[in-house]
Amino acid sequence: MAEAYDWQHRANVAEQELSRASDKLQREKRKTRRLQMQINEYTDALARSTQDCGQVMKHCQLATDTNIAITQELRRSKVMVETLEAVIVLLYTVNTNGQGKPAVRPPGSVASI
Repeated sequence: MAEAYDWQHRANVAEQELSRASDKLQREKRKTRRLQMQINEYTDALARSTQDCGQVMKHCQLATDTNIAITQELRRSKVMVETLEAVIVLLYTVNTNGQGKPAVRPPGSVASI
C-alpha cells in the first residue's frame, strides 16, 4: 500500500511538473509568435523604407541631371552673350574708326541730355 501511495505521489508530482512545463511552453509559444509578428512588421517597414529610399535616389538623380542640363545651357548662353558683346565692341570700334563719330553707343555709356 505504501508503495502504491508513493507511486501515486510521484505521478501527481510528475503531472504538476508536466503542467508547469506545458504552461511555460505555451507562454514561450505566445512570446515566439509575438516576436515573429514584430520581425514581420520590421521586415515590411524595412522594405517600404528601402522603396522610399529608392524613390528619393531617383528624384536626386533627376535633380542632378536637370542641374547638369541647366548648367550646360547657362554656359552656352554665357558664351553667346560674350560673343555678342565682342561683336558689339567690334562694331563700335569699326564705326568709331571709320566715320569719326560712333553711330552706336558703347555698352554702358550714358546718353547726353
